[in-house]
Amino acid sequence: MKIVGAMMVIGASAWLGSLIANNYRQRPRLLGRFAQAVEMLRSQISYSYTPLPQAFVKVAENNAGYVAKIFGTAAGLMSSGQGLSGGEAWNQALTHWGPFLPLDQDDLILLKDAGNALGLTDKADQERHLTLALEQIRRRIEQLEVSASHTAKVWFYLGLSGGGILVLVLL
Repeated sequence: MKIVGAMMVIGASAWLGSLIANNYRQRPRLLGRFAQAVEMLRSQISYSYTPLPQAFVKVAENNAGYVAKIFGTAAGLMSSGQGLSGGEAWNQALTHWGPFLPLDQDDLILLKDAGNALGLTDKADQERHLTLALEQIRRRIEQLEVSASHTAKVWFYLGLSGGGILVLVLL
């Protein structure tokens, strides 16, 4: 009976460690999807001359998951008649969905900064701001890819060894 209990404790702690590790693995992937979506938004603004609420909708339709939800929420906020600029709608959408994302505060600030100029300046300035934001997001992805694998392994093994230590203490 003790062996079954010990295996359950070790398995549960390893599972918890792998959940935390999974968040670290998802961060660069999710930021990559945001980079693609921001690139699409930049194209909609620069080349298609699409109004910002419609550009948000098009980007939302061409994405999935939280990326689509954030762009869709921003489009809804801009179309709601509250008089929000694109940047304000973007920030509110990120504030609403941010707690559900496997991103840390620095990642969210980076994404919020990407939308600050939306709807406030002319097309060329918005394109310049989005290009700069894309460069920053891509740099952040590179940093995360370097550290994510290592950090994920640390959390998995920490969970596994923590369960082993707990079993030893309880026996």
